[in-house]
Amino acid sequence: MTGSCEEVGILGAVTGIIGNLQALEAIKIITGLHDGKPSLLLYSALSVPPFRSVKLRQRRPTCKACGNEGQKEGPISQTDYVTLCGGPRPDWVARGLIEGTPENRIRAKDLDNILRSGTKARIIDVRSPTEFGICHLSGSINIPINTIMSNPTTAIPPSGDEDHGDGHETYVVCRLGNDSQLAVMAMREAGVAGVLKDLVGGLRAWTQDVNPEFPVY
Repeated sequence: MTGSCEEVGILGAVTGIIGNLQALEAIKIITGLHDGKPSLLLYSALSVPPFRSVKLRQRRPTCKACGNEGQKEGPISQTDYVTLCGGPRPDWVARGLIEGTPENRIRAKDLDNILRSGTKARIIDVRSPTEFGICHLSGSINIPINTIMSNPTTAIPPSGDEDHGDGHETYVVCRLGNDSQLAVMAMREAGVAGVLKDLVGGLRAWTQDVNPEFPVY
């Protein structure tokens, strides 16, 4: 088992090499000689060869950490660092089934009863356009989660929309009931008025509790 840097120390020559490389990159940027292409240079004093260069993709405008303001896919605080760093995979099915509060979430059977009653309701499906094309609830509209998180105002009904304006009911659905929760929070902050809830368990729960013929994938 290899000890940490704090336990076994660092070769002095290594810190000198890294410092020189950083200084060289700074000079290239200042003088305009840097090509501007993102890359990662790895150095291991005990490896042969000691240097390895890895190409990095361009910065994404929607990145939670370094994206453009107004285009970020939600705040960095919502990033699941355990999963990002290779930790145990969350049980997304179980998370999507958490009851929450009646003001924020609705069960599949209750949503079915509302739709059957003729209540004017807007159904927003936050899955990708490809998934929406596979199957979706009748009358629902597709606004992908990435779009809502980067610009929640896209989920606000037009002022001239009499059927879905302020005071009417909006229900958000996704595959398992996780993205829909994030979308509802973003929409509330954006000022979506009236009843606003997401579907517990997502469309999978719709198949289990309402329509067994609705596709599961």
